[in-house]
Amino acid sequence: MSRFSSLLTLHHRRTALRGGAVRLALARLHVLAQRFRLVTVGVAVGLGTIAMLSVSAANERADALAASLGTTSPWPVAVADLDPGHVLSSSDVEWREIPERFSPLDEAPLSLAGAQLLVPVGAGELITSARLALREGTAALLPPGHRGVAMPAEAVRLELRVGDRVDLIASPAYAEFAVLADGIVASGVVVISISEQAVVLAVPASDAVTAAESIERGGAALVLSAPD
Repeated sequence: MSRFSSLLTLHHRRTALRGGAVRLALARLHVLAQRFRLVTVGVAVGLGTIAMLSVSAANERADALAASLGTTSPWPVAVADLDPGHVLSSSDVEWREIPERFSPLDEAPLSLAGAQLLVPVGAGELITSARLALREGTAALLPPGHRGVAMPAEAVRLELRVGDRVDLIASPAYAEFAVLADGIVASGVVVISISEQAVVLAVPASDAVTAAESIERGGAALVLSAPD
């Protein structure tokens, strides 16, 4: 029995040692976990502070930039490419604050609904009063000193858009109508209207009679002209 008691005692001691080792390991893990949590909290606080400082710095830079640009005023900006003669609606524009030091010399239009464009306006461009027709209809699209000359649609062989520039040329049989070199009757005229019946051209007043007569006699044709 004494030997059995010794073995039992040894077993209890080994079990106690193992239990102590486990408790010691768990205690060390707990300490490490506490340290990790403290480090994590510290990092989070540090990152939060950095983020707040970055936002504050960005706001300060934005305020400084706004102050350097000076006062602003609202201007209408085209949201898409718009052709001459286009009648504006609220969906065609958006209003943006533009620094007055960069604003055009022209005035911003007070009202745009129903206004007609006199010239093409690209997406992102400002719509100024000078770009709007003062009157309504095709005549409003005529530049000063020009006349609207119509050419029958069936006589036009080109696929044109309002705003295109074309040359009106005389055929060899009607060369007497050519007032410029290379048989040109009128050069760089602007297409201001297209319908199923006719294409209307903005021709300089000095060439309008000759252009109309050459078209009337069927002795004229249109060719595309390169933009200036």
